[in-house]
Amino acid sequence: MAKTPTYDVFVDDILADFVNASDDATKQIIARLQTWVAENADKFNIKKPKGDKVTPVTLRAYNVAQAKAMAESLREIEQVITEAVKGSNYPETLKGLFRKASELESYASQALIKYGKYPAKLAKALDAVGIGAERELFVQGLTADLNSAFSSEVMQPIRTAIAYNIRAGATTSQTTAFLDGLLLKKPGQEYAKMARYTTQIVNDAALGYDGAIMQRFSDEYGVNEWRYTGTLINDSRPFCVHCVSTLGGKIPDKDLDKLLKRFQASKKLSQGMRPGTNRNNFAVYRGGYRCRHRVFPVYLS
Repeated sequence: MAKTPTYDVFVDDILADFVNASDDATKQIIARLQTWVAENADKFNIKKPKGDKVTPVTLRAYNVAQAKAMAESLREIEQVITEAVKGSNYPETLKGLFRKASELESYASQALIKYGKYPAKLAKALDAVGIGAERELFVQGLTADLNSAFSSEVMQPIRTAIAYNIRAGATTSQTTAFLDGLLLKKPGQEYAKMARYTTQIVNDAALGYDGAIMQRFSDEYGVNEWRYTGTLINDSRPFCVHCVSTLGGKIPDKDLDKLLKRFQASKKLSQGMRPGTNRNNFAVYRGGYRCRHRVFPVYLS
């Protein structure tokens, strides 16, 4: 029988899947863009009239030609990119994560028993505290965040780049090179652009869902202490270092809001923390964006 991976390994595997899926989507996007640019060479490097050819009529014709090329390009490019993503393994990877929601819930129930001291019968009955609603928020929220990031981080920069290159009279090869630079890995970068934002969103969504379960249990059954678990790294945030190292991972519930307010009041200490983090969302937000620590409420019997 295969050994069940630890929670951290499980999440790492999810993130690795999304790095691969995002890289595949990036390759598909670039390949289709290269084809599209080659097939639409007439839209680029539109010659601007010079010398004795410069007249109000020729300038107007030139401006009209550029405006028409840009309008047509911006209409077409969105479909090209959308079809490229559909042709990659990215959509199926996202569906796969939604199917893994039950596994995330299983890890959460195990942690509630081990760290939160909840009775096993209680901790495994997740639906009793309305986890179905949290599951739906997980799916909808992750989808919305990924779509929004894709639009702002991929779609719009490409549209802007296409428009800029048409306006600048760039050649097709210059345009293709420019587009490659927007998405591909560069020296010193760990991920390509799409993989970078995707893994951050997925990480926050997966751990946020885990935290939402913890938060619901604390609201439903009471809590007298919070456990803050995980390892520290060189660039761990001040809040995480304080909770893990100084407090030994144990935070009395009565002191939590005061602790959060103290750290958020300092620009230095609040590094990476989400604005508005408080007792009612602590297990969800934890140390902030892309925080890999977990928070468990200790059962108040």
